[in-house]
Amino acid sequence: MASVFSVIPGIELPVSEVVDTMAKLWEADEPKRGHTAPLEFRASQMNLILHLGYGTTNEEAKQLFKTANEFAHAYPSRIIILCPTPAEDANTLLTGKLYSECYIGSSRRDMRCCEILTLGYDVNAPKYLENQVSVWLESDLPTYYWTHRLPPERINTIYKSFISFCKQKVYDSSIEGREFRSELEDPDAFRNLSYARLLPMRQTIGQGLSGFEPALLTDKLENAALICSPEFFMEGGALSHWIFNCLKACAEGSDIKLPFGQLEVETSEEEGASDFDLQFHYTDGKTLRFQADIATGTASLVGNMGRADFNYSLRAGLLSPENTLAEAIFFNN
Repeated sequence: MASVFSVIPGIELPVSEVVDTMAKLWEADEPKRGHTAPLEFRASQMNLILHLGYGTTNEEAKQLFKTANEFAHAYPSRIIILCPTPAEDANTLLTGKLYSECYIGSSRRDMRCCEILTLGYDVNAPKYLENQVSVWLESDLPTYYWTHRLPPERINTIYKSFISFCKQKVYDSSIEGREFRSELEDPDAFRNLSYARLLPMRQTIGQGLSGFEPALLTDKLENAALICSPEFFMEGGALSHWIFNCLKACAEGSDIKLPFGQLEVETSEEEGASDFDLQFHYTDGKTLRFQADIATGTASLVGNMGRADFNYSLRAGLLSPENTLAEAIFFNN
């Protein structure tokens, strides 16, 4: 079976030759009249470190590479992928790969180039890893860190100083599990991709519920529950925290105290069930329910908040992987 390192695109090189080889890629003779030298297009804005753990599968590695590359199309970056690669001998604990490409946007002038450097590392080489990454980084640019299947204890200890200089760190609870964040020494420094990809869903729910006064929305509210399909259970956990905080803010602004301290999240494998089913339960006869299906991109808000029955058709969806990464790094709170 092919190793994770082997399925990541790029030319395999000794680590000492990667930077020099990369520099030569952008060298060019004097450009022809009306043309621009390739070097003009490789203006990186940031460094992005994608740190893979030993649990990363080959398919995941290929998808993560694709996401990082497409992210760089919108946000020119020097991407460094740290890939677990058991050394065949003690003298070769690190190995390198180089991948570069140029792509054209909406016009010929909108041309950009990106570079992805992959560092295969042995688990016994954390110090070598840190030193080599520092050599590969664009030193005058901000650095962002994305962890994937890396045990929290290694983040808290071995790689603690290594990632301390990173401006922002992200992880995905749909991959790492619900307990990952609580096991981090500094959880507030990490943003969750599962929450970030829910931006369209949060916007849809927010637009739907904004039609009701905060007091009407929270008065006599006994509880609320979110039922998710197993595929989106982790996203449901992230969404439930956001919904509860919104309800809490509405209640506090209306001098109402919610009788519950969190939103319950459940899964349903019932055939035909919605991917997200948000149910509000009132003691005064009001009804309110939001349902969304990701595959069809449809959602609905139905109920009766004291005046008349209503049934609104809405849109549902999630951000693409590359836009999810951008949302988590730059905009997600």
